[in-house]
Amino acid sequence: TQQDVFESLIESFKMTGGVPKEILFDNMKTVVDITKDGRKIKNSKNEEVMLNGVGLFHLLDYGYMYNEETLSALKYWGINCIRIPAYVNYRASNATDSVTRDDRGLVTAYDEYIQEMDRIIDIGTQQGLYCIVDFHILLEDGDIKNYQELADKFFEHFGSKYGKQNNIFYELTNDLPFSSLEP
Repeated sequence: TQQDVFESLIESFKMTGGVPKEILFDNMKTVVDITKDGRKIKNSKNEEVMLNGVGLFHLLDYGYMYNEETLSALKYWGINCIRIPAYVNYRASNATDSVTRDDRGLVTAYDEYIQEMDRIIDIGTQQGLYCIVDFHILLEDGDIKNYQELADKFFEHFGSKYGKQNNIFYELTNDLPFSSLEP
C-alpha cells in the first residue's frame, strides 16, 4: 500500500541518517505487498525484518562489480537485500530506439545470465543478504505471454536450486505491460 511505501522510506532514511534530494521509482504501478505471517517478513529467528535494498544493474556488463567486497560493503552500509534482474531483452545503452538491442538478454544469452545470477546469489547468501530474483520484462518487450516458456525455464532453475533457502524472493515480472493483462 502507499502507507507501506511511505513507512519503508521513512525507516530507510532513519537507517541511513539522511534524506535524499530526489527519489526515483521504477514503475510504482507494479508495487505489490510482500507478505509472510500477515504483513511481516520474519527471519529464521522469528524476528521481524525490514528489507533495505538496492537493485543491481545489467549483470553481463557490470557483474564484475558485484563481488564479495562490494556486497560486503553494501551490508556494512545497512543493505540487507539485493534485487538481481534478468532482462528478457537488454537494450544497449547507446540504443536510440526501441528496436535496437544487443545480444545480452535472457532471450539470446540465457546460460550466461543464469551463471552470473547464480554467482551473485551465492555471494549474497554467504554475506547474509536477501536476494530478489527478478524476471525483468520492459514495457517495450511486448506481451508477457510471448515469454511464458522462457519464464518457466527461468523459475524452474531458480526454484529447484534455491527453493529451500529462506533468503530468496522471486519477482515474477517487472514493468509489466498492462495491455497484456486480462480481467
